[in-house]
Amino acid sequence: MFDLNVFDTVTQSNKGAELHLLVPSSKIPAYADEKETKPLLINLLGSDSDVYRKEIQKKARELRRKKNTSNDLDLDKNILEASELYARLTTGFKNIPGDEKGKDLDCTFDNAFNLYMKYKDIRVQVGDFISEQANFING
Repeated sequence: MFDLNVFDTVTQSNKGAELHLLVPSSKIPAYADEKETKPLLINLLGSDSDVYRKEIQKKARELRRKKNTSNDLDLDKNILEASELYARLTTGFKNIPGDEKGKDLDCTFDNAFNLYMKYKDIRVQVGDFISEQANFING
C-alpha cells in the first residue's frame, strides 16, 4: 500500500533539514578542514514550517496596514528582510567558523542574521534550499 506520508512536507519542514554549503566558484561541497571531515552545515526549517508561515503572515499584515502602493524596489530592505526570515528559520550550525581561533559560530538569531547579511552566496544558498520542497520530503 502506498504511504501518503511522503506528501507530508509540513512535518518535515518543522523538523528541518541540513544544507551542506557549496563553494561558489566550483559548486563543490564546502568543508572547514582540508581532510574534508567537517562539512559546513546549516540546519533550516522549510517553507511549509509553522515558523515560515507565521513570518509571512506577519509581513502580509504589515503590508496591508501600511497599504504600500509604491512600486519602488528597495533592494537593501529586501536583503535585510530575507536575512531576518532566514535567521528565524535557522536551527543549527555545524562547523561554521566563528573566529580565527577555530571556534565554531554559535547558532543564535544574531549570528545567523549577520552571516546572511555579510555573505550573499550563503544567503542565496539558504533561500534556494528553503524554497525547494524536495529538501523536506522523506523517501
